[in-house]
Amino acid sequence: MCDLSAQFTRELLLKETQMQYFVEFKKNQKLFTGVIQGVCIMEFLKAKPKSNNHFKIAINNTESKMDKIDFESISQQQILEFFPLYEIPLIKKGEMPIIAKVKTDKILLKDMIDSSLQGNINTIHLQRIKSEKQTGIYLIKGENIHRYFIDNNLMHCIESSETLKMCNHNAKSHIIAMQGITGTTDKNRIHCTLLESKETAIYLIGLLNSKLLNWLFRITSTNNNVNLYELENLPIPQITESNKPLANEIIKCVNKILEIKACHTNPARCHTESTPCHTERSEVSSKVSKNIESKKDISPTAQYDKRKKGSK
Repeated sequence: MCDLSAQFTRELLLKETQMQYFVEFKKNQKLFTGVIQGVCIMEFLKAKPKSNNHFKIAINNTESKMDKIDFESISQQQILEFFPLYEIPLIKKGEMPIIAKVKTDKILLKDMIDSSLQGNINTIHLQRIKSEKQTGIYLIKGENIHRYFIDNNLMHCIESSETLKMCNHNAKSHIIAMQGITGTTDKNRIHCTLLESKETAIYLIGLLNSKLLNWLFRITSTNNNVNLYELENLPIPQITESNKPLANEIIKCVNKILEIKACHTNPARCHTESTPCHTERSEVSSKVSKNIESKKDISPTAQYDKRKKGSK
C-alpha cells in the first residue's frame, strides 16, 4: 500500500480503475495455513475512475471480524493530489480529513533542505582517527541520537588535519541528525535532533518530532528500513505572516526542550557553553551536506541552506 516497489501498481489502479474497497489485515494474522504475512483484499472495476470516485478502506482487520468492518472513505483524486508515490494511507475511520488538512498548501521537506545523505558507518575503518582520550572532537552514530538530544556514549577522535577539516565543514552547516528508522511498531518512529548552527532548523525539529508527523509517517511507511524518499516527502507548512506567531511558539518550545535535555545529559553545559565539533565518516565535499545518522549506522540527514531558510 505504501512501498516503493508497488508504486506503479498503485498508479495503475488509481488512474485506470474505479476502486471499490481495500481491506488490510493485521500482519500477525494467519490467513493461510502455516504463513504469517501481510494481506490486503481489494475490489475494483475495470473502468476509468470518475472525478469524484471514492473507495472504502479498513485496516488492522481480523478474520473473526469480517462482518464488523469499519470503513473510511477516500477519494481517488485526493490520493493523486496528496501522495507523490501514490501511497494508500493506512487510516482509520475519521482520519482522512486530518490528512487533507495536513497535506493542503504545504511544501515537501525535500524542498526545504539543501541536501540529504544516507549511509553506513564502519567503525573498524575509523580506528585511525579514534582517540582513547576526550579531545572535544567526536563521532556521532545513530544510536547516540534521540528526540531532542544526543547521549554521551560517543566515539572520541584525535585532532588531525582530517578531523579538523570535517569539524570546520560541519560548523558552517545547519544539521538535523536522525536515527535510522526500523521498527514499524515503535511508539515514535522519527527521532531527530540538531547538531550545529541550530537557529534555522529549530522549527523543523519541532515538526519532525511531533506526534502529528510521526502519525502521518506511520500510516504511509510500512518499511522496516526506511529510505530517504519517505522522509523527504513529509509535508511542511511554510512560515507566513498569518502563522508566524504559532511558528515562533514552536521554536520557543523546542528551544526549551533542547535546553532541558542538554542539562539532563550533560549538567556541565547548564553552566558553561561549549561548541564541540562533530566528525562524519565520508570525505567532506565542497557542497553543503550532512548525515542523518542511523541506530546501527549513519542514516539520512538534512542540511539547511541559510539563504533558502531565511527567505521562507
